[in-house]
Amino acid sequence: MTHYLTVLKRFYYHDLFRRIVGNTGWLTADRLLRMMISLVVGAWVARYLAPDRYGLLSYAGAFVGLFAVIPPLGLQNILIRDLVDTPGQRHVLLGTAFFLQLTTGLAVVVLVNLINIWLNPHEQLTQWLVLILSLNSVWGAFSVIDLWFQSQLKAKYATIAKSGAFFLSPCCALVSLYTRPRLLALRCLPLRNIC
Repeated sequence: MTHYLTVLKRFYYHDLFRRIVGNTGWLTADRLLRMMISLVVGAWVARYLAPDRYGLLSYAGAFVGLFAVIPPLGLQNILIRDLVDTPGQRHVLLGTAFFLQLTTGLAVVVLVNLINIWLNPHEQLTQWLVLILSLNSVWGAFSVIDLWFQSQLKAKYATIAKSGAFFLSPCCALVSLYTRPRLLALRCLPLRNIC
């Protein structure tokens, strides 16, 4: 029994263990904070827009969300693993992942908007909302920077940067609600979806 406690103590005080726990803590705190802020701001936006306009916004978000799984290509875990296994190839790995995600993101923007125009040929507001929301597929290519930080167990730095950009968007949305914008102007704040 004492042997197990000694091994456990040694593992607990090991530097790698502390870095892993710290990295996981930063990622978890980031997710929880984002969910809470999104819930509050989302409720205010829903209350302001009323059912008909909020339904239009929800439709556009859901429509784009159907295609949002395509651009990442499932590369996240593979890229992190390869960055850890072959750190000398990090420039090639990051560049390739960035190019692949950027290319598929652009293809998704075109595909989503063509399908939306075909389905809703006479609804300009819906077309504009889908266009604006679909552009987030392109910005997702920059997430490879975050994946590099995760592979180095330094998620703290990427989390701080992403949180700064994320907090800017709800502030802009709340200012927009206060000044009574049109629906399209409210949705032109894609910063919260970039990160």
